[in-house]
Amino acid sequence: MDESESGAFEVKYLDGEEEECAWIKRAGEASVKYPCGDTYVGWFNDEGKRDGRGEYSWVKAPTEEDDDDEEKVVATYKGAYVSGKRCGSGRFTAPDGSIYDGIWDNGLKSGQGSLVYASKDAYSGEWRNNLRHGKGMYLFKATGSRLNGVWEEGEVKNGTIFHADGSRFEGIFEKNLPTEGTLCDER
Repeated sequence: MDESESGAFEVKYLDGEEEECAWIKRAGEASVKYPCGDTYVGWFNDEGKRDGRGEYSWVKAPTEEDDDDEEKVVATYKGAYVSGKRCGSGRFTAPDGSIYDGIWDNGLKSGQGSLVYASKDAYSGEWRNNLRHGKGMYLFKATGSRLNGVWEEGEVKNGTIFHADGSRFEGIFEKNLPTEGTLCDER
């Protein structure tokens, strides 16, 4: 989701100063409302970029089908920023309800983190450039199965699937599907 804005926006520095402007004029903690309705409350650096802890909320403007005329928050990020990008520890809640809680680098999921998908499946492990990459565990909500494995650029390469019925598969995967290995039935 985009966090860049242009045009005039409302700035209220939390030390008391308020103004309408096209950019952040000084470092400090501020509350900002952008022209599209999105908001950010947190720290800015001398260059007017989000820097430090803060919370960004994306909003959706009301439509004719809505019951009221209020904007609705559809996504949030609460965490660390460096030079305007998500960097460090943070929690992102997406419009579909999925939640990523973990490390960010240059605006992307990178490092240790957990993502609970809208389907309630979950992945916890290593990330690189917004993709599962490294050791991790994927839980399949619908089946109760668990996959412990190693991912490369978003695809599992090897691992063990533990099924709810007690059976397990251990082996190699291609395109996220098991291709060669051992199936053990311990029922």
